[in-house]
Amino acid sequence: VAILTAVFIVAIVTAINDYEKERQFESLSEENDNVDALVVRDGISKQISIRDIVIGDVVCIEAGDQIPCDGVLLSCDGLEIDESALTGEPIDVEKDLTRDPFVLSGCTASAGAATYVAIAVGRESQWGVIKS
Repeated sequence: VAILTAVFIVAIVTAINDYEKERQFESLSEENDNVDALVVRDGISKQISIRDIVIGDVVCIEAGDQIPCDGVLLSCDGLEIDESALTGEPIDVEKDLTRDPFVLSGCTASAGAATYVAIAVGRESQWGVIKS
């Protein structure tokens, strides 16, 4: 009886500990996902949360920025994208307006700068599809 009681107590303590750690992880994950992005809306540049980006916004990115939504390039200057989060390929992909004008959310700009128009956001974006 004592052994069963000890096992039961250990199981309850472990379950409570795991639940608390899961809640902490979800909280940190939400904070990590709430990043600001520079967009041009109605001809005005402004910093907004990536959660507030809508289809048709012009998004500005530069080296080091995470791509907040899927889009089509409007302009770019030496843009290279790390798409390893989506494809697993460790090599950066060079983007340009003619050969490969698409940028996908969840990737990171590793070099250059660009502006693009948002065509898919949130759960409808490539990263959103993968996360769901």
